[in-house]
Amino acid sequence: MSRNSICLSLLLLMPGIVVSAGEIKPSQHSSEMQLDQVLERNYQARGGLEKIKAVRSFKMVMDFNIKGVGYPMTIEARRPSCFRAELNVSGATMVQAFDGKTGWVVNALATNNHVRMMGKAEQTQIENQADMDGPLVDWKTKGHKIELLGRELLPEGEFIKLKITMRGGQDFVSYLDAKTYLEMKQVTTRTVDGKPVEGESNFGDYRAVDGLVFPFKMETGAKGTERHQIITVKRIELNPELGDDRFAEPPEIVAPPTPSEGTKPIVPVQPDPAPKGELAVPKG
Repeated sequence: MSRNSICLSLLLLMPGIVVSAGEIKPSQHSSEMQLDQVLERNYQARGGLEKIKAVRSFKMVMDFNIKGVGYPMTIEARRPSCFRAELNVSGATMVQAFDGKTGWVVNALATNNHVRMMGKAEQTQIENQADMDGPLVDWKTKGHKIELLGRELLPEGEFIKLKITMRGGQDFVSYLDAKTYLEMKQVTTRTVDGKPVEGESNFGDYRAVDGLVFPFKMETGAKGTERHQIITVKRIELNPELGDDRFAEPPEIVAPPTPSEGTKPIVPVQPDPAPKGELAVPKG
């Protein structure tokens, strides 16, 4: 799951015990060879390439928390490129989905359950989210670009930095833990009112699920602000049966919204209990 997103990619996916894959030492190898080493250790940390690619589908049940108020959220994905994210707000359902060709949206709060086709930018984003393996796997084949930027020591620890440019042109910097090679952070930069604004997504609380590992906590928001969104995973199902109807566009379609279209205020609901599960990676 990727993970950029929801990142989700959101974005994903290691054996129950995490061990250090070893340090990358300076050598006469090319930078591409060193990048290959980093990516291979990331695959190993996530359970191995074979296991990652063996997952046919997944379902995540989560709590989406804004300002201390939680909303039930579910993400479903199925190969080769189907994706559905569903958020429930006081009984009103909001859906973003992609059936492999067409992206569509339902916003019960803003459009009275009308269905609309996604705009170009939205469709590009959800296509990336539908990539179950994430951008680091088969990145050349997918048309992405990855650059190894080196190491950086932060208060949280030492990280290996990768600049990832997606096929559609979007880019972000991924921070891999220098010991476990798991992704801990993504940093994006976009222009707002002519000024660059950094967004940050942090991943943690990794837990084992059927021999693979997922981050059970994700926090996103603009860097330097207190308004962050926190996603807490409650349950993950691997290889559930997901029919075509979960992703296929409903019959009624309306035009994409104009940039000036507003949204109605969200009515709070109470958050669900904190998740329970096997701890695969020690916190901190």
